[in-house]
Amino acid sequence: MIYLLYGVDTFRSRRKLRALIHESGVRAGAALEMHRFDGEENDFAGLGAIASGRSLFGSAKKLVVIERPFASARHYAAVRDFLGQGGVGADGLVVLWDSMIRGDAKKMLAEIEPLADKMQVFDTLRGDKLTQWIKKEAVSRGFNFSSGDFARLAAIGGDDLWALSNEMEKMGLGGSVASESEHGEMTTKDMIFRLGDTFFTSPAVALWCLLTLLSRGEEEMRIFAYLTGTARTALAVKSASDAGRPLPPSYKIHPFVVKKTAAAVRGAPTPILARRLVRFFVEDVQIKTGLARPADALLRMIISRI
Repeated sequence: MIYLLYGVDTFRSRRKLRALIHESGVRAGAALEMHRFDGEENDFAGLGAIASGRSLFGSAKKLVVIERPFASARHYAAVRDFLGQGGVGADGLVVLWDSMIRGDAKKMLAEIEPLADKMQVFDTLRGDKLTQWIKKEAVSRGFNFSSGDFARLAAIGGDDLWALSNEMEKMGLGGSVASESEHGEMTTKDMIFRLGDTFFTSPAVALWCLLTLLSRGEEEMRIFAYLTGTARTALAVKSASDAGRPLPPSYKIHPFVVKKTAAAVRGAPTPILARRLVRFFVEDVQIKTGLARPADALLRMIISRI
């Protein structure tokens, strides 16, 4: 079976991907043979061997997760050939996951869609659909929000459910949705926090936050330093989560920050977070040697992922 997941709303598509992996594990148990490929990390060269090779365990059920199959023509060709060879057969499951599809990727997608047994498109939630999602999410988390709370959350919008989820978590823990000025605009302090919440999960929203902050005259190096710290925290929290251990007290990261960060990076692979932190170090050298401005560095990092 081939399951295709894609769309701009990566919060819900990532959740569906995790659910499919969990369900496969429950059904197959120890007999599950899982392979995972990512267009940002792998060259997909091993796909052919999976399609033609036998399992080490005769009764194993194969699960192949392919993330960002349309990242490049080379990646796509490997995926197309893999599916053409029969994938993992009728007893196995292949899950293709990608985010926003544009440009040449649309042509690739059009060729793959007829091959999919099941497909879900995750568009941005609007209006009643967003309101219903917020209500269901609040119930699932055990939060008792007032009608005013729901209205304030809905006002944030469904363009970035990662950020909306973080705001909901803050409210459930006794915090509040980002405060606004008398003119209805987000304060500079809250805008910086929003930038930190979205920098690694929603580049389009992060770009809007960054440009807004720069237009207000916010110091470039202050923003860069804040995001470097955010990247360091994200990697530390995700690494600890992957290892199934708590963060050491010596890290001095507040429990609320840990919980908020864990929710934000849950769907982000650890190697990618590590590479992004390294990118901050590389850009920092460029800035300190006068070869780049902090704002230019941040814009490059965001635009490269849009």
